[in-house]
Amino acid sequence: MATFNAYPGADGALIVDGNGSNAASAPAVTVLEGTFDASLLNLAANDVVEVIKVPKGTLVLDVMYEVINGDATQTVNIGDGADVDGWVAAASVATAGSVGHGGGAFAGGKFYSADDTIDIECPTAGAHDTMKIRVFAHAVMCGVAG
Repeated sequence: MATFNAYPGADGALIVDGNGSNAASAPAVTVLEGTFDASLLNLAANDVVEVIKVPKGTLVLDVMYEVINGDATQTVNIGDGADVDGWVAAASVATAGSVGHGGGAFAGGKFYSADDTIDIECPTAGAHDTMKIRVFAHAVMCGVAG
């Protein structure tokens, strides 16, 4: 098992876990997002990719995903550093255009009192080599000092 927080893009530039946000200041409701492309970094069983940075003092209300490129018969878990499938367990990524949202242990939301990441994990014995997935986190940036 390996954990990745960056990988080389098609143009050679380093792709770092997503941290896109439209929040101007705290407290603010925002959407954090990140995209992972397995054609640029193949995943083996139990590999983890940190897709979204979650800053300390953030309440994540829900996590959603969109499959941009499918990977036949494969699934992913979406979680964080505490629970690899806390947001989504065994979501199919076989079909492009598939969408879903968190129904796992964190379905009621989770407050992050320390910096963390929203991660995807390859839980199956097969490798991910064509999947491209976009992950969104609906969050409240509380701006907790510390």
